[in-house]
Amino acid sequence: MRIQNCPVDIRVQKAVLTVLFAAIFLIPGVHAQTTSISYQGSLSVSNAPANGSFDFEFKLFDSLAGPTQVGSTVTRTTVNVANGTFAVSLDFGGGAFNGSNRFLEVSARPAGVGSYTPLTPRSQILSTPYAIKANLADSSISSSTATNAQQLGSIAADQYVLTGDARLSNARTPTSGSTDYIQNKTGTPQASANLTIDGTATAANINASQFYQLNGQRLIFTATGSLFVGPNIALNNSGTNNTFFGSGAGTANTSGAANSFFGSSSGTATTVGQSNAFFGNAAGSQNLNGSFNVYVGQFAGQANIAGQANTFIGTNAGATPPSGSNNVAVGADAGNAPTLGSNNTFIGKGAIPNAAGLNFATAIGSGAVVGTSNTIVLGRGNDNTLVSGILQIGSGSGGASTAVCVNGSNQLGICASSIRYKSDIENFTGGLNIIRRLRPIQFSWTDGGMHDVGFAAEEVNNVEHLLTVLGKNGEIVGVKYGQISAVLVNALNEQQGQIDAQRLLIQKQQAQIDVLMRLVCAGNKTKVCRAN
Repeated sequence: MRIQNCPVDIRVQKAVLTVLFAAIFLIPGVHAQTTSISYQGSLSVSNAPANGSFDFEFKLFDSLAGPTQVGSTVTRTTVNVANGTFAVSLDFGGGAFNGSNRFLEVSARPAGVGSYTPLTPRSQILSTPYAIKANLADSSISSSTATNAQQLGSIAADQYVLTGDARLSNARTPTSGSTDYIQNKTGTPQASANLTIDGTATAANINASQFYQLNGQRLIFTATGSLFVGPNIALNNSGTNNTFFGSGAGTANTSGAANSFFGSSSGTATTVGQSNAFFGNAAGSQNLNGSFNVYVGQFAGQANIAGQANTFIGTNAGATPPSGSNNVAVGADAGNAPTLGSNNTFIGKGAIPNAAGLNFATAIGSGAVVGTSNTIVLGRGNDNTLVSGILQIGSGSGGASTAVCVNGSNQLGICASSIRYKSDIENFTGGLNIIRRLRPIQFSWTDGGMHDVGFAAEEVNNVEHLLTVLGKNGEIVGVKYGQISAVLVNALNEQQGQIDAQRLLIQKQQAQIDVLMRLVCAGNKTKVCRAN
């Protein structure tokens, strides 16, 4: 072999290895040795004893030339070699020596220079190193455990029952084949077997083929794509894709499908209703065959029996109406009425109808109340309503602008003037007698301070009460500025009549003057007569 570029021959004298092992492991009286062994070798360079520092690798194999290494490689670096002799300590572990053949392969190089050069052939390790195996057997013959050769678990061998003992054939309860035996097996379930545990049972996976019970009540089970969790739920269910959570949830369901009931007694009366979502204690509890409803909150939609596509959100929202469809109630106690029609909307806590059977009625705002169908109520009646965009009222005629009026029922709408909306029609004769008594004023509004012109409603009422607006308690609140136009028409007509009468009088007087002038000027040639 060659190390680097030096033509050296590195050899290990294997006779020394064998003699050394015999010397190490045959020392009398040595007990409890470790798995470490001492190795002494001889190294030559160019047939001369080596001197200096060398690195070594030691490997165990199971054959002289085979590739199978046993254990890990042991490396020793900067080993001092003097006159060809060196000594190292090696530890391949106790498991490396199990009685099979072992061959040692040694590789060497000058310390830190080049790669390792294997020294061939490998050296077989003879029997002496197996003192390591004797070390492992040491405990088996110690005085503290040797007694166990006559015992099992510290119990004397004569205390065990022999196979012929009569007690082995004396049957005791539970007897062989009893269902009280629980067998660990797969495949077909063990028929009629019961298991009782007084304590805590732990399992990585429990697969129940039917349902789980707690305190004798069915608690968790699945069927036809549905999941049921809680005592006494869906006992008669044959519907599909339902999810019921809570005591009594969906108890009466038979063929209803795609329902989701969450909460104690939620949807408890539903039998055939479908696609309902009830969330909360007793939500939709009386629903029978209503479908496509959404109830969220305790008692929400509680009494609705057959309504369809209702949405009730909030505690007690829509709790009392037994029927009706396409209704929306949002807010605690919203939408509650003895009976409720369809297509109604109630938004806000306590927003309700105050009449039965309403349709297309809307109440918006906490405490808002609506009493007629096709009506929208904003707020509680004395609340302010701010419209920041466009407020559209009904439909006007043509493209002309139209005034907005409030009728006697405080309803806002387009000012109507058709005779078909009027009764008890009479001529109104007030004119100049009213106009001349009205006092125009200029003033500043107390709310906002804007300067303006107009009339004082109280003064106008003293002149003509038909020209003022009264509040709900009979107080004077405004002036009917539009109606003043009727008074102005009469005043103009009166003035025009006076003008026409004066014109006739002037014409008549002018004719008389013309006659007198002709008489005076008949024989008079004065300057005045000549001009005429």
